[in-house]
Amino acid sequence: MTELDQLLAQGEHASLEFKSEDVRSESLARELVSFSNTLGGVVLIGVDDHGAIVGVSDRAAMEQRIVNVARHHVVPAIDLDVAWLRREDKDVCQVRVDKGTAKPYQTLDGKFLIRVGSTNRQATKEELSRLFQAAGLIHFDRRIQLFLFRDRLEVRSPGRLPNTLNLRKIRYGNSAPRNLLLLKYLDNMRYIDGLGRGIPSMIQALGERVGFAEIGEIFTVTIWLSAQRSRG
Repeated sequence: MTELDQLLAQGEHASLEFKSEDVRSESLARELVSFSNTLGGVVLIGVDDHGAIVGVSDRAAMEQRIVNVARHHVVPAIDLDVAWLRREDKDVCQVRVDKGTAKPYQTLDGKFLIRVGSTNRQATKEELSRLFQAAGLIHFDRRIQLFLFRDRLEVRSPGRLPNTLNLRKIRYGNSAPRNLLLLKYLDNMRYIDGLGRGIPSMIQALGERVGFAEIGEIFTVTIWLSAQRSRG
């Protein structure tokens, strides 16, 4: 039994997907993303959903298309291993996707997909958090600290403002995200709304009762509990 026969006999499962030659780029990208975010897998192009070989008519064009999807429809881009199998005078493209080393991966429309059985689904918040932690994009050893005094509340966040920002600019809604991938995740989960709106909204609501400062490597927000805030 050939390698292709063995793959076809397995049917679609957690690490194997069948696609016909006319697969849309968005559909192929979803498979690449889900395999990369999970344990890797193989996509056979030129095979219908029932495991029947329909073939690929233009090998060069298909390879170019696959590379384009991997580079431009998956964020971050991934590397693939493309090989060709043949049976019944028909070519089948074998696309091998490794378990990703730069997780989490997403589609162009911002979907973080994982592979479950023979299907893809969006990762839950908990699953995404684990992916971000595994990639080192979320660190819990630098927690935001809250200090409550008799006259004020201080919120201290590790890390200075990015180089393009200063204490004056942030008051007018300027923003500069440090991690675009993490920002996209938080936006998808609806944890944030409107970049740069937070501090102007605080100023509008609290007036002179709110202040901002950088002390060493700490960014501090102070909220005075009384309208008669200390000016010392």
